[in-house]
Amino acid sequence: MVNDPARPGAPAPERRAIIDLGSNTAKLLVADAGPGGLGAVRLELSVPCRLGWRLGETGEIAGPSIDRALEVVGELLEAARDEGASRIAAVATSALRSARNGHDVVRAIRERHGLGVEVLTGEEEAEGVFRGVVSDPFFRDRRILVMDLGGGSAEWIEGEGGEISRRVSAEVGCVRMTERFLPDHPVKPEQRAALEEFLAGALRSPLAGFAARGRAAVVTGGTACALAALRDPEFLEKARAGGRELFSLGEAAAMVAGLTGKSLEEIEANPLVPPQRADVIVAGGITLVAVLGMLGAAEFYVSTRNLRYGRLLSMGAARCAP
Repeated sequence: MVNDPARPGAPAPERRAIIDLGSNTAKLLVADAGPGGLGAVRLELSVPCRLGWRLGETGEIAGPSIDRALEVVGELLEAARDEGASRIAAVATSALRSARNGHDVVRAIRERHGLGVEVLTGEEEAEGVFRGVVSDPFFRDRRILVMDLGGGSAEWIEGEGGEISRRVSAEVGCVRMTERFLPDHPVKPEQRAALEEFLAGALRSPLAGFAARGRAAVVTGGTACALAALRDPEFLEKARAGGRELFSLGEAAAMVAGLTGKSLEEIEANPLVPPQRADVIVAGGITLVAVLGMLGAAEFYVSTRNLRYGRLLSMGAARCAP
């Protein structure tokens, strides 16, 4: 359940909107919020954008991706205003912070739409993810280990009682891993092995000291939500009502193994897989299972509350547009 920021005596909540420009999708959250926390969620949208397309190869956001981003931001701004948002902020993550021309994209969005985009560091992204997760009262007072798997990067955060104890970000998102390791569907065994070997080596140092033991593991991001929706088609509706999904790692591994053996056409044909997710869900799933295994997690929760929830609640520090 959400908090009630409009309790007697509390200031009236305001309707806020946050646009999150990720490497794979652009997301919009419109919700009421106030000093008491998050109120009613009015609108959530996820739109294909693929800012991170070929970024690992070229080091730059491609022209078609810039054009698409400008179009999508316009659509999301219109949707936010239609919902009556009084303040609108925008953030960007891995793609724009790592691209040589990231600032050019930010400038183009400002010139076209009058909207400032805050490009977050990996640590700022991790903090926003954590704040989003603990906006759910179920996780607020628990000892938790959060993994947020995006298109360009992934973040891990340990915390307890709503406070962060450590956090780290690494560029192992599902779009990057797909383009680098998994050109084929079905995935060849040697391709999967190469991805898993890379993850073990690349994350050994960043994740040193992180462990799931004694903590509730929570996974956020498009890959995790897609897996949850494949298991339970009503997952997103339940999540909006305050629910969350609990997986055993073995169950998730079996689902990922099944997807690994499918052609791209077979994955795309499943109506429960979003179009922007079909070609990257296998790499995302392999990454999720491999890293949680490294951290010793036997089970994990899937939550829809991540960066956009955290940043919406702290929009006083964000650049806003009327």
